[in-house]
Amino acid sequence: MPERPSVLLGDVLRPRTVHRGVVTALALMLESAAIESANPVTVLADFHSDEFFTSEAAARFTAMAAVHPFVAVLGTTAAATIPGLRSAVPERSSDGPAEWSLVIIGTEQATALIVRELHRMPGHFEYALTHHRDLVAAAGRSLIARLLPDPEVTQYDVPRPESS
Repeated sequence: MPERPSVLLGDVLRPRTVHRGVVTALALMLESAAIESANPVTVLADFHSDEFFTSEAAARFTAMAAVHPFVAVLGTTAAATIPGLRSAVPERSSDGPAEWSLVIIGTEQATALIVRELHRMPGHFEYALTHHRDLVAAAGRSLIARLLPDPEVTQYDVPRPESS
């Protein structure tokens, strides 16, 4: 079955193809920066399944939840046991892309990492990383909608960055 593009990955942002280690290193770097941020940030992550929310990830998100006002994890039942961490396991469409997302946004930073496994290339992923505040906010709204679904809202408009 061919991979379908998501709203951000492939439609608005041009993805890059890399080995799993690269996206893991990027996510670790971003999560560490969030833990160490002197300013409050909102952290939203979609792990897509329990298999990716390791004990190491749980420790990092526990640390973030201890210092930031809103930290949420989607896609794993294990996150529900962490104090201060908001979590949900939304229903998934079987025909949609299997994406993993990390959004970190605050007054001085905005980062979104969107990742999708490439089934045609085992061990490889497509990813996009952006600091464009409007795109990061749109990705964050999409994750929050899955955390606290509003039946009146089915989709958010994703702004397209203006060409420079």
